[in-house]
Amino acid sequence: MEAALQGNASSVFESTSAKHDEALKQKRKEDRHLKQIGQLKVEVDFLKDSCDKLSVVIPEDEVR
Repeated sequence: MEAALQGNASSVFESTSAKHDEALKQKRKEDRHLKQIGQLKVEVDFLKDSCDKLSVVIPEDEVR
């Protein structure tokens, strides 16, 4: 019984490590997406402000 526990002990840590790696990978992906959303928001705000300054009218149905 003890030998079986010792033999399988490494699998516990491997699965924990794999779960941690997957969670880290998911977190990095989420961070990239949030960064991209932030960048796009800055660009949209800049373009809206520029259009306002140049008196360019954007139809309401095209502003989302």
